[in-house]
Amino acid sequence: MSNLWLPKWIVNHHAPRAALGGFSARFLSWGTALALLGGVGWTASAAQAADEPEATLLDEVIVTATRLPTSREEVASSITVVTAEEIEQKQQRTIVDVLRTVPGLNVVQQGGPGNVAAVFMRGTNANQTLVLIDGIEVNDPSSPNGAFDFGKLLTGNVERIEILRGPQSTLYGSDAIGGVINVITKKGEGAPSLTTRFEGGSFATNSQYIALHGATPIVNYSASFERFATDNVSITPADDRPPNADDETDPYENFSTSIRLGLTPADNFELDLIARYVDTQLDLDVSPEDPNSLSKTKGLFLRGEGDLILFDGLFQQRLGVSYTDYDRVDTNDPDFLSSDSSRTTNDASKLKFDWQGDVYVLDDQIVTFGLETEEEEIDSNSQFSSGFTSATEEKARTDAAFVQGKFAYADRLFGTVGVRIDDHELFSSEETYRITGAYLLRETGTKLKATYGTGFKAPTLFQLFAVSSFFGFRIFRGNPDLQPETSKGWDAGFEQSLFDRRLSFGATFFRNDIENLIESSPDFTTLINVGEAETWGVETYVAAELDENLTARADYSYIRAQDAIEGDELLRRPKHKASASIVYSPLPGVHVVLDTLFVGRRADIDAVTFARITDPSFSVTNLALAYDFLDGWRLFGRIENMFDRNYQDPDGFAQRGIGGFAGVSGTF
Repeated sequence: MSNLWLPKWIVNHHAPRAALGGFSARFLSWGTALALLGGVGWTASAAQAADEPEATLLDEVIVTATRLPTSREEVASSITVVTAEEIEQKQQRTIVDVLRTVPGLNVVQQGGPGNVAAVFMRGTNANQTLVLIDGIEVNDPSSPNGAFDFGKLLTGNVERIEILRGPQSTLYGSDAIGGVINVITKKGEGAPSLTTRFEGGSFATNSQYIALHGATPIVNYSASFERFATDNVSITPADDRPPNADDETDPYENFSTSIRLGLTPADNFELDLIARYVDTQLDLDVSPEDPNSLSKTKGLFLRGEGDLILFDGLFQQRLGVSYTDYDRVDTNDPDFLSSDSSRTTNDASKLKFDWQGDVYVLDDQIVTFGLETEEEEIDSNSQFSSGFTSATEEKARTDAAFVQGKFAYADRLFGTVGVRIDDHELFSSEETYRITGAYLLRETGTKLKATYGTGFKAPTLFQLFAVSSFFGFRIFRGNPDLQPETSKGWDAGFEQSLFDRRLSFGATFFRNDIENLIESSPDFTTLINVGEAETWGVETYVAAELDENLTARADYSYIRAQDAIEGDELLRRPKHKASASIVYSPLPGVHVVLDTLFVGRRADIDAVTFARITDPSFSVTNLALAYDFLDGWRLFGRIENMFDRNYQDPDGFAQRGIGGFAGVSGTF
């Protein structure tokens, strides 16, 4: 089992530890009070469990659900883990491709690779999911609604992705109403190794990847470089093409670099430095078949952290600092279709300090507390030849304190209780809490689980302070009196394994009630807190190991998401979604993966008339094949959309048809 990004001293001591944290001197008194509250009730259960035999842990360890490495069988939250092995089996080159089949999620991309992509988790809005890369919050502060654009993220050097569903603000603060998506990159280990991959195929697609990994007893290192380029197809459907316009492609190019360095000068102390840089360029269709609109995005993500263990393992802590920086420029010059021109610049950053401490009352009774402080800043400006302008230049600070108690009893009952306070300098503090519990019937292979929690989404700097004008006359202004969007959510379900875990299935029912949604005022001149939404449904799965060379899995999600005031179905959230995958190795070194995605009908807005419509359902099937022909070397190929389905998702944005891709990879 990979040790992921855990400090070496944790691996050596076989002790759970903190994955993330928080820091703010202003909240030392809060943290102390909350820690005392969190300790109530843990001592008794810890004493009862002291004489029980140690739990037999499953191989898979989950980090995101509790901010502590935790055996999957002990986690009550609904979580999906996608590993590097699964990504490589399916030959998925973008995070969008990975997330499409995850239960409870609907991924909407405005065209092919590189175009803006949004994730709707359990029916919540796309801006209500927090995204982390190695503990760095990467949601774009310059985005008007704060949503993360998944379209620019490649899978190179990704070790695993943990998708945590349900309100998670107690541990992660703002944006985590729908859940958290945590991307964890590879950490160097073992002897030095070099991995390369070269690939080409349809739509003038080509990609190159090279990575170096290794470790010594004191230093570990991991560095990668990835380039992905494609001409795509025109995102404008043929029916929407102007009479005098030709079909034109919308090229995309992405350069991504990832670096991780670790230093372990002592068994109880470790330092880590994480850096990621993304540079992309994409042709847009601001208007149908626009030949010269362009978007350039640069993203820099940095994190430094130190881990220290004290008192013979009874107290573990992490101090970290993260920095996120976006530089995005969108331009559109006049052309034969339109004399209009525009230029939009977005510069945004987020600086965050965090500290987390874990007190081990006993091995399975842990009190975690943390402090955080972060500052967001935005400088955005748009100029249109039509006379429209928009500008935002502001910054805001948020401080937070949280505490969580993690408990276990009799090697059967596992759970957490947590509370958090966030203090935003522009509005009053926000309190959230979360309770989880899982009960194992080991004799029958049954797991019962349930969670209840609250969440919130703070208004963005754009929503608070943006000013838009038309020929000097103000037509829109942000509302500095906006309050956070808030939610209450629960889920409950079961997981069942049979035949020595060769067959497993389960179901989870959930519901979220969201209030204070930020929407346009009746005259569209500002924003107000008036919206309410309800989402509920069920996520089910069945997985089978038919023999040592053949496995299969199927997932189905039923989600109802509607406006709680008007009763309308929320846009771009299908009620029915299903996926199935078969992995087969008919001969030594030969690997075959067949996977299918079905997305049901969903409400949308017509891209031309802006009328409310219902998009038809669609299905997409992919086939991936690979052959390990030498030690460490592999030939591979895949067919995407192998039945050449023609569909739009969302309306007005054509998706790519059938495509073939092939390449070679090697590690030495």
